[in-house]
Amino acid sequence: MFIENSINDKYLHTLNLGAFPLNVLEFQESQDFFQQLIFIDYQLQLLIQNEFNRNEFITAKSLELQGKTSPKEKLVSLINYVHSITLNYNNSTNSYDEKLYYSIIMAHLYYLNSQVTEMQQMLRSVPVAIKFQPSESQTKEQNDFIHYLSCRYHVLMGFTSAKNAYQIWLEYLYQFEVRFTKSEIAAQYWLDLMFVRLGNRLTDNGIAQLSFQGLKSHKFFDNKLAVIRFGSFLLRPEGRLVNSSFKTEFASFLAQDLEARLGNQTSFPDASNSNDELDNYVDNLYQSLSYLPNHKSLLKPSSSRKFLINSTAKSYQSQIILANYIFTLIELKEYDEAFAAFKTYINYLEKEQEQLGGLIENIMLVIDLYATCIISFNPLNSFANKSAESRFKYTTPSTVSAHLSKFIGQLHSYLNKLSAFVDMSFDVSDDDKNMPLSFLYRKYNINILQTDKSQFIQLVSKAWYAIGNYYYNLSVYNSANEEALKVNTENVLSNYKNSLIVNSTGSELYLFSYALALSNSNQLQASAKLCKFILKKYPESFKTWNLLVLLLSAFEANDPAAEMPAVPERLQSAPSPEADGTAADPSSNGFTSEHSIQVKKRSLTEPEKFVNNALNIAGLYVLKFKQKDIKLSPEIKYEILQLKLTQLAVWEQIHGVSYILEYLTEVFVLYHELFEVELEGGDFSNGHSNGRATTGNKWSHRPSVMDSSPAAAAKEAVSSSTKDRLLNVDRIKRISRLVPSKRQRHDASSTTSSSVKSNHLERRILQDLWLWTARIYLKIGLLEDCEQCIVEAETIYQPNNKTFTTLGYLTSKNRKFLALQEFERSLENFEKDDPYNRIDYGYSLLGLCKLFLIDDEKDNSLFISATDVNAGIIRMKNLLEKFSLSWPYGQNSPEVWHYLSKIYEIVDDKTLLTKSLWKCVELEDYRPVRSFAVCNDFNY
Repeated sequence: MFIENSINDKYLHTLNLGAFPLNVLEFQESQDFFQQLIFIDYQLQLLIQNEFNRNEFITAKSLELQGKTSPKEKLVSLINYVHSITLNYNNSTNSYDEKLYYSIIMAHLYYLNSQVTEMQQMLRSVPVAIKFQPSESQTKEQNDFIHYLSCRYHVLMGFTSAKNAYQIWLEYLYQFEVRFTKSEIAAQYWLDLMFVRLGNRLTDNGIAQLSFQGLKSHKFFDNKLAVIRFGSFLLRPEGRLVNSSFKTEFASFLAQDLEARLGNQTSFPDASNSNDELDNYVDNLYQSLSYLPNHKSLLKPSSSRKFLINSTAKSYQSQIILANYIFTLIELKEYDEAFAAFKTYINYLEKEQEQLGGLIENIMLVIDLYATCIISFNPLNSFANKSAESRFKYTTPSTVSAHLSKFIGQLHSYLNKLSAFVDMSFDVSDDDKNMPLSFLYRKYNINILQTDKSQFIQLVSKAWYAIGNYYYNLSVYNSANEEALKVNTENVLSNYKNSLIVNSTGSELYLFSYALALSNSNQLQASAKLCKFILKKYPESFKTWNLLVLLLSAFEANDPAAEMPAVPERLQSAPSPEADGTAADPSSNGFTSEHSIQVKKRSLTEPEKFVNNALNIAGLYVLKFKQKDIKLSPEIKYEILQLKLTQLAVWEQIHGVSYILEYLTEVFVLYHELFEVELEGGDFSNGHSNGRATTGNKWSHRPSVMDSSPAAAAKEAVSSSTKDRLLNVDRIKRISRLVPSKRQRHDASSTTSSSVKSNHLERRILQDLWLWTARIYLKIGLLEDCEQCIVEAETIYQPNNKTFTTLGYLTSKNRKFLALQEFERSLENFEKDDPYNRIDYGYSLLGLCKLFLIDDEKDNSLFISATDVNAGIIRMKNLLEKFSLSWPYGQNSPEVWHYLSKIYEIVDDKTLLTKSLWKCVELEDYRPVRSFAVCNDFNY
């Protein structure tokens, strides 16, 4: 069968990648025996998927005992079809490879039909050597196909009726000398099936636990490739077969083996030879560990780096070694070296393709490496990410961006080649493109039967996500004009959608990223549907809950029939829960609220229902982790905290700002609960506090910027019933005292500086909470309380652009020159030190616009002449127009378009005035209670 340029050669790559040709159903009418076998194999896999619960080794008889007769009927029908087909072909003219493929398919059918004797006879009709030896007379794809069939054959041999048939698996591992590459997807799948069954046999189906020492009793332990592969498999999260010491002993084994290899003296090969043994070992090692989320605890990146550097001295331009070296450098956050190494890898790859006539020997490794590098090097993740400030030390953002555009084009080319290999399809019609959620309603690639958790599916979807993420970076930071911005945002959506066409359920990240992108593109209905779909699959995705509530609030804002319920009568004169001087309930954790009691007299709105459900789930989630003594990640804590802020924003939309003042303490209580900060004992009465929270020795000594008379007037303007419910800032300050939890406490001798350092992240988040509270007080005109919140923010963490900007808003009307100074300082600092912080930059820019266009008065103007005014207007125009090209932050801000409309009115540009006004109205019509940006990735 295997002759060069055979008609079936093109299908081998498809089968090796774990897929079937797109026209596989047409093979039923083919006169070619091999094509008939592909069709039968496809029908077998469909049968297993649809009727046998994706279990390759459950018999139809056992399903009949469960009352399911359909599997048996369809299985017998397929067996009869195979028998009828084989009568049309002369067995003597079939090649060895066709005979082997046929015997494997038929044996599997017999097993499912409980015909174990016939299964054994069928397998033994074709001799197969356990030790695989590639043939130099065949192409790589042909050798890979035989390698795959050999593995599948030996898996089935372990299920025959022979005594201790599973021993064949131990023998297979003993002679396992040629690893499966990342592109041999089908073979790796069957090897994993072997490991599952072997693990069960060695542990009596999980009754006993397997120790690493126990593996030494088997002769395959002498084969390091097999030990590493099988040992890593046993440590996968889904496995429960090993004892508590297995991981430690396995890590020790790896360390000793790598140390021994470092000491091996191997001469550097010449250019005409390759070190296949070393490539086999390296590829097998890193592929095996890649499935483990905690692989760094088994093989430290620093040790891995040392080993790979040593390996490069023993090989000649090995792509395997260099690729894994790049993966390791990225894990170590050594981005400059990884960036340079990746460019070298591309040179190796291009030279190899020239020599092989454009062929790519390991396309899945290439795609994986490209996707990993593009995601890691993307300025969104390497420069804009505050926790990643030091990842690039010597390479400039412009250099990285220039190369990324080339990398994207190359990755696109490889994905197109892969799509051709496996006949993968995406949106082909305008109808599909106009249906953002079409991947939920139909299956695009019926010829690919792998699950969303399979390596092939995950790698391909990761690559499309990487491309979409790159265009997201361009949309935010690098769109030259409206046309370029439109193209970039369309590319974000199309590539994110492609990742979900491939993998519609296997990644919460990809699903949520697409939902957020749809929200930012004003496709709110589609985004809401997708959020509900995500929550069915991932009910503890708190970012998704938050986004869904915001979307529902946008629908409420646009619904003229939605009546905003009035404040319950009891609350109109009710004092604060703590107004009598008693402390708050110490059992309160901020998840539940008095509000749930207060709204019993009316029905809840949709946003309220969903945010309450989300916080209830969050409370149970936190409790579950505490009971297991497992720490939550800062990201999860922050997402839950944002949910609470959204809950208050929903209430503000319904009842007004004054209403939520009563619940501000709940936010701080929840903060302390989440970030394991205890509430220091003390009086929570409404009395005046004589000092600031004792969080350290460094305090904000800035004198008050407020004139007491306007502040007093503002307080007088508040009704007496509201005053009774106002929470004095001093009471919140007592709650917000930053005291380390019992886990975090140090001896009394610990220095203040070390305490501050250990609470760095918590302080930054708490500072943001204080600034959020300041904006609440500013809305209602309580300027003194607002200022106190700013002082607390400067106290809890060092003053920065956020505090400068908030102070600018506070003083925008009564201390204009101070406000101007604060806004100018913030904008200058953003441009110079924090150019990727578009959210806070936009807040500062809008503050400056408010100062110039709203708060400035002719009698007491910031400007000294008409020329000065014109210069200020033109400057604002340029800054706003530039910011409007940042999607979604400037592009989706109603305030940006509102201020632009005022400027266009001044400069008498009626065309742009009309455009900006319509844009403002469009955004305002579906404005959520908070910006969708609060659902962005954790960035502290």
